[in-house]
Amino acid sequence: MSLTSEMIWDILPQTRNATPPKGAAAKGDIVLHVVVVPDDAGHFWWGYSFDGDALKSHLNACLKGAAATGQLSARTDLDVLKAHKGFGGFVSFGGTLEAMSAVTRDSDDLKRALELAPHKFASDIFIMGEGTSGKAPSISFDVTIGKDWIEDLSAIGQAMMKKKQDAQASP
Repeated sequence: MSLTSEMIWDILPQTRNATPPKGAAAKGDIVLHVVVVPDDAGHFWWGYSFDGDALKSHLNACLKGAAATGQLSARTDLDVLKAHKGFGGFVSFGGTLEAMSAVTRDSDDLKRALELAPHKFASDIFIMGEGTSGKAPSISFDVTIGKDWIEDLSAIGQAMMKKKQDAQASP
């Protein structure tokens, strides 16, 4: 995907309200890295990132033999995945939503939603599944959101209800 430095400047939260550098915009391409890494018999890790070095670092930290402090097993907020016997993963959308708020057509609405959400939708969403083989193979998925997501959604819902009540109360 081809981008200019001006486009990136507007997307990044840390530079969004700052004065852009003077001079002609730099042009370049952005590459999305998608990697699958085997780790033990029948197990693998996969990841995606625009930063290839960061992706490599994070995946190396997951593999057997990596320092225990850097592995996912050291994270206490992932207990729901550790107890699950099927397959699964987690994702957080906070950073993505914040970046999108700078470039989407409805960015004002998205910015307002992020302002209202106490946790900024940065908490993990867990996606877990299991399956069976044989004559009637099946697969099932569960999506689990935690208390922080409920609080974020509740804050937005309350604001929407207040806005509707205020509109109905005004003549």
